Amino acid sequence: MADQNVGVSANPSPTPPTSQPSTNQDLAKTETDIETRMSGFERATLRWTRAMFFVTTATALFIAFQWKEMHDAGTQTDRIIAADERIATAMESSVRKSEEILTASIETSRNDQRAWVGINGIQVVSLEAGKKIAIQIPFINSGKSLALDVRTRAFAHLNITPIDVKEFIHAHRAEPFQAPIVLFPNIPAGNLSIVSPTVASETQVTTIKNGTLHLYVLGEIRYKDIFDRPHYTTFCGEYAPNTPTNLKTCSEYNTAN
Repeated sequence: MADQNVGVSANPSPTPPTSQPSTNQDLAKTETDIETRMSGFERATLRWTRAMFFVTTATALFIAFQWKEMHDAGTQTDRIIAADERIATAMESSVRKSEEILTASIETSRNDQRAWVGINGIQVVSLEAGKKIAIQIPFINSGKSLALDVRTRAFAHLNITPIDVKEFIHAHRAEPFQAPIVLFPNIPAGNLSIVSPTVASETQVTTIKNGTLHLYVLGEIRYKDIFDRPHYTTFCGEYAPNTPTNLKTCSEYNTAN
């Protein structure tokens, strides 16, 4: 009977469960959170990288556009400067041309209004044996204004052979001029007189008239116009049998300026 009172419970108290399964789950959750957080960081980093790339690219493009704009502006500035230089050159040329036209116009006007002094032929007044040879050279201001500081000189020369007029004038370049006068326009108030120092012999007169002895009359007139510009007139005449009272014009030394 005693054996029947002694026994083992058929349902013994269960052993409390250990905490291992819970720990594994927490660990897995932690790893998942870390992975989630790491993924978010990486995604954020990627977004920042993309943003920085975009900003950098935009900045590079902006700088490139700015450089191009500056380059284009520099090119345009160079073109403007070149165009300005061409315009300036054209203006200078135009001004220079205008000045030339104005100068020519002034010169034309002055030439139209200036004095012009010239001779009215060379006249033989006396060419007779026993008399002094006398020659008159009238001159006139045919211009439109006064001839100022009019100075004259003239020479009569006898020579067996034709003379070199330029050499003769050069040889007499130091000869003095007569006292200056003023000539009014278109008034025949000027006259140059030449009288030989001695009387002419019969032989001299005959040889002059037949052309064996050459009679030359040369001279010059110097003067200024009212614009204070200097001028001159030179003349040369030679006696010829067919010009008994007026000398024929020499082939040179008849000029006016």
